[in-house]
Amino acid sequence: MERAGPCARRGGRWPRRFDLHADPRGGPEARGLPRGEGESGRGPCESRRNAREGPVRAQREARGGPRGARPLAPAEPLRPESAPRQGRAREVRGRGTEGALPEGARGDRTMKAVVLAGGEGTRLKPLTYRRPKPLMPVAGRPCIDYVLRALESSGYNEIIITTAYLSDALIKSIGDGLDYNASILYSFEEHPAGTAGAVRRVGNFIDETFVVAMGDILADVDFKALYEFHKRKGGLATIALTEVDDPTQYGIVGVDANGRIGKFREKPPKEEAFSRLANAGIYVLEPDVLDFIPPDQKFDFAKDLFPKLLAKGLPLFAQKLDGIWMDIGRPHDLWKASMEVVRREGKPFHRSGVTSEGLVILDSTAILQDGITLRGPCYVGPGALLLSGSVMDNACLYESTRLERDALVRNSIVLEGSVIGPNAEILDSVVSTNCIIEAGARIASSIIRDDMTIRAGSRLEEATVSRPPE
Repeated sequence: MERAGPCARRGGRWPRRFDLHADPRGGPEARGLPRGEGESGRGPCESRRNAREGPVRAQREARGGPRGARPLAPAEPLRPESAPRQGRAREVRGRGTEGALPEGARGDRTMKAVVLAGGEGTRLKPLTYRRPKPLMPVAGRPCIDYVLRALESSGYNEIIITTAYLSDALIKSIGDGLDYNASILYSFEEHPAGTAGAVRRVGNFIDETFVVAMGDILADVDFKALYEFHKRKGGLATIALTEVDDPTQYGIVGVDANGRIGKFREKPPKEEAFSRLANAGIYVLEPDVLDFIPPDQKFDFAKDLFPKLLAKGLPLFAQKLDGIWMDIGRPHDLWKASMEVVRREGKPFHRSGVTSEGLVILDSTAILQDGITLRGPCYVGPGALLLSGSVMDNACLYESTRLERDALVRNSIVLEGSVIGPNAEILDSVVSTNCIIEAGARIASSIIRDDMTIRAGSRLEEATVSRPPE
């Protein structure tokens, strides 16, 4: 088992990570100027009960938020069992009839969830060269924060986060700045095993009904309602659904009047799309499903596991989500999600000398000079500075950004530390961290990678300004 050494930080050490699958049991480029360098065969369940193997925990202290993770302490093995889960999994063929949620089914017991956060965010590159997709900001908060807080508010008090790409950055962010009333455990994958395979690898820590959610999708939803639906139906798995405009881009699901799933189709042609209800990447599962995930191959829930269970006649159900669900897979999606959050959480802003309309989320440390214009929805982050004559229109300005005189940012995102020069225009674009957009430059429908300078008077449209990743 490989573990990474600690990194020094204020108030403690960063969480260490463990290589879970060390277990031998199976476990147009535009010109820009860079600045600086800048069936499972698993056997009895006891074989995956070694408490010394698996994630590390970021445990809250008595007061305040996380103070860095400590290794997961050895614990008594969970409930001993005399037969493989696979045997019990076959018994669930008899499930599927509705029943009342047993009294005290939740109570004060541990509620567990697995959040998958290992993806590279390929469609967001170059924005994700240094920042993993789950940490991409949505109206001032990392994307993963929305799902973690939704889980917390629904009573999930033990959360396992699986991570691979830029895992140190992810663990550092969650362990250092966010306050969750839950135990956080981390699982590191050197070789990603697919969505279902990643969950199987943390099976040691799952012995009851649990939730799986994606950490790189904006999901502020009612997990409690989904859990209770699952318990009433008595199925092996419940899949959360969301209505989409274009079903050809998603895996769609067909359900009967009772909510039982009858068919799946992954990204169908338009003429074959039988539904606009898409798999939202949120599941409530019984532990038995883990025994249908092979240990030695990449295996996904939507493409592999659920069709396999359906073919075996096992009871799968689905329910439409209550809450916000939005994909942030592309830069424009990231902007749309941010605007939706501001519409829900922002407030009208009124101040003498400032022209403002619509809803705004404004950090108390932001500095707004007289003569600026805000057309909401807008997000203005900590320490952002807007000089006289500048205009924000359906946009996000993050920490320590600077909007110089008469600059315009419309339908765009400007990330931390970047400066938009006098009379410059940013339209339908994303400017990453620590960039300088010089006076009079016009950037439209483009992506500017971090640490780039765009020369005064430049004109860029549908461009990606970047350099190879380090």
